[in-house]
Amino acid sequence: MFYFNSNKLFALILFALLAISFSGCGVYRNFTTYFNTYYNAKTIFDQAEEDIQKKKVDVFAFREDMQAGQQLGGQSAYQNRPAYQQSGYRSEQTYGGAQQSQFGSQSGGGLYSGNTSQDLTKVIEKCSKILQYQKESAFFIDALFMTGKALYYQQEYSKAQRKFTELAGLGETEYANENKLWLAKTNLQLRNFDEGLKQLEEVKAKALENEEEKLFTEASITKISFLIFRNDIPQAVTECKNYIQTSENDEMKGLVSYQLGRLYQILSDEQNALETYSSVLNYSPTLEVEVSSKLERARLLKELDRIEESEDELSDMRDQGKYKNNLDEINIDLAQIYFDTERYKEAVDLLKDVDTTYRALPTSGIACMRLGEVYERGIMDYDSSYKYYKKVVPSLAPIEYRNKANERSNNFDKYFALKKKMYELNKQLVYVRDPRVFERDSIDYAMAYKEYDEEKKKQEEITKNASMTAGTQQSQEAQRALMEQQQKQQEFLKEIERKKRMGINEQIPLKILISLGQVEKPERPQGTESAVKSLLAANMFEQGSLFFSELDHTDSAYIYFSRIINDVQDSTIIPKTLFSLATYYETKNDTVKADELYKEIYNKYPKDKLHQTVGEKLGLVKKEEKKNAANAEDPAEPLYIKAEELYYKNNYAEAIDSFKAISKNFPKSTYSPKAIYYTGLIYEEQKNYDSAAVAYAMLEKDFAPDPVSKLAIAKYTEYKNEKEKIRKAEEDKKKEEELKKKDAEEKLNTNKTKQEDNKVDKGTPNFVKDSTAVSDTSKFNIIDTTKKKQSYLDRLKADSDTTRKVIVPPVVDDDAPVTLKTKSDSTLQKKDSLVIPNKSLTIPKDKPDSADTTKKEIKE
Repeated sequence: MFYFNSNKLFALILFALLAISFSGCGVYRNFTTYFNTYYNAKTIFDQAEEDIQKKKVDVFAFREDMQAGQQLGGQSAYQNRPAYQQSGYRSEQTYGGAQQSQFGSQSGGGLYSGNTSQDLTKVIEKCSKILQYQKESAFFIDALFMTGKALYYQQEYSKAQRKFTELAGLGETEYANENKLWLAKTNLQLRNFDEGLKQLEEVKAKALENEEEKLFTEASITKISFLIFRNDIPQAVTECKNYIQTSENDEMKGLVSYQLGRLYQILSDEQNALETYSSVLNYSPTLEVEVSSKLERARLLKELDRIEESEDELSDMRDQGKYKNNLDEINIDLAQIYFDTERYKEAVDLLKDVDTTYRALPTSGIACMRLGEVYERGIMDYDSSYKYYKKVVPSLAPIEYRNKANERSNNFDKYFALKKKMYELNKQLVYVRDPRVFERDSIDYAMAYKEYDEEKKKQEEITKNASMTAGTQQSQEAQRALMEQQQKQQEFLKEIERKKRMGINEQIPLKILISLGQVEKPERPQGTESAVKSLLAANMFEQGSLFFSELDHTDSAYIYFSRIINDVQDSTIIPKTLFSLATYYETKNDTVKADELYKEIYNKYPKDKLHQTVGEKLGLVKKEEKKNAANAEDPAEPLYIKAEELYYKNNYAEAIDSFKAISKNFPKSTYSPKAIYYTGLIYEEQKNYDSAAVAYAMLEKDFAPDPVSKLAIAKYTEYKNEKEKIRKAEEDKKKEEELKKKDAEEKLNTNKTKQEDNKVDKGTPNFVKDSTAVSDTSKFNIIDTTKKKQSYLDRLKADSDTTRKVIVPPVVDDDAPVTLKTKSDSTLQKKDSLVIPNKSLTIPKDKPDSADTTKKEIKE
């Protein structure tokens, strides 16, 4: 990647300072403002571009958003093993970086997240100020070029194209050739292939003429990447050769040579691949490229059955100190050779060393996967194999390994369940034949369980006492004795397991088996001997089918199928067992025995559903004539070819209509899923992601098994996940806003209540306590604060009256009956138990109309 010339920036600064010295303060302030804007934008952009390069997954990835899906040079040349960082085991991507979706983001900038995406947006905003207001500025060209690159990184290719085209229209600038390179890259992304390739060739020629090695290298890498993306491998090989012959950059020549070797492997040209991997060392490759090329060469030698040469190269690498950081990868490949040559112990030792030494790396999980395979297929120890497959699933191994290990462990779950059921059915068969065996086993189990239960209670008692007397010598001795007992039991089991691997079968005490949960209480058999045999035959057939189809152990499957034929006379299961055995012989290319078994089914079981099938295989029954739709001419084909031509000519609107017509009018056609996929792809390129998602959803629903659909389903899944994140974020934001609104309302209500309380408090003067005061104030009127407020003059008059006449001495007539006159509520009058009978308290007539609620009436 090319950055701005620091010398040019220095010259600009020097020139600007000289110019400012002859200008006024206003010019100085304007210059300072725009220089700061440009300088800040450039600083941010340089950092963002550096971060992008560090996160670049694959040097030869044409699409920035396909980096995780592409390996170094497209497809992995080393089959049955994904290509990863350096040689393939360290990470899920080549040269590091996070996996990204091809679906991008609806708002642009979807490839880069966090600070990088924000920084690119800031650069565009700052540069737009210079482009808008300072067209004559010395920074205009720099800002224009920087904006175009920022838009390209954000995958806004159409906008980037406009910026690069605008800059190209300014004539010969110092960015002319580099700008043409970015314009070529943008045209290729916009599918203007002919124009983009033409511009790349012009850039390469100009760069060679001006001896611009970096520009020539970037243009060459861009073209190689594009050719790999278009799956034009032969032309990519030619371009790699041309670069190696022309370039003077030895480090990049080493990388391109390594890439060339991988391309040869894709073309199945192993000899040229070997020679090219060797030639990498003729240049000055980085250590990572050197290690990768040597490992790929060793693996290719093994594939070509040159095992000794491969082992020698790997052993030599292991002994060289400069490759010590790659010992995990080297040892895994060596262990694979040991496994292939049946040196199982050496393979196990190497793989266990990788597992324990590199726990924090993906190679630990890969080593566990290899250990599972060694124990399963070499040593035939299914328990150990199952254990290591289980370890792979939560490890850091690549997803392909984890999925495969999970599948294998699930198959072994089925196997162990069937094996346990077979053990129980065999016991049932023995009990049916001889009930005395059941009685004996029941007694043995009861006695062993009693011993186990007594020991268990003793251990629980020791644990309880130890917790109560924690820290004492007695407690420590008890715990020590318990640990020694458990350790002895574990050592005993390990010894039995070791003898078992040596072929020595030693019986484990029933008490220990009960403690391990491997033995259950004997159950009295239910049913007849023939019923148990039928269940046993069905169990053996399931195990045989599991070994044949899922575990891929055909010889083990043969043993189970043969046992059914020899031991079981159940006519319902015999035909399909014979058919399975015939299929086994076909895999061994023994058609004679296979035909004999097919004839046996045809002759002995005419009513079985397999009778027609084996008759057709043997040619004894005429096959049912069925119209082969695949061979018939597909009417959708010419329409699809025409739609595809429209697509490549960028007539997107017509192409979409044509593709939609195919999927609508020919839903059963093999071109229907392709048409739907291209519809979604066009929408995606137009950044109409919702419409693209609708198309991909149709593929997931109606054409999931189709290979084309698999490309879309991954994108659609990522789209749904992104939509769900956005929905949750909006919900959280809405809840947060509602909560803030609720808090604000509560705060407002609280403040309003306080203000009303303060008003009431301010209107209540302090009175001197009077022991004769009536304690029940509920009889007296209180001002209703909800009523309309009095005018200022009325309030002033009322206040002057009430302050002048607070307490009026009552006129008491001892001869008259006492009555208490108060202003009562219009809706309710209450009796006051404190009113003294035969006495009255008279309110003076000259009291104002508006009651003074703060005045207390005093009884005599």
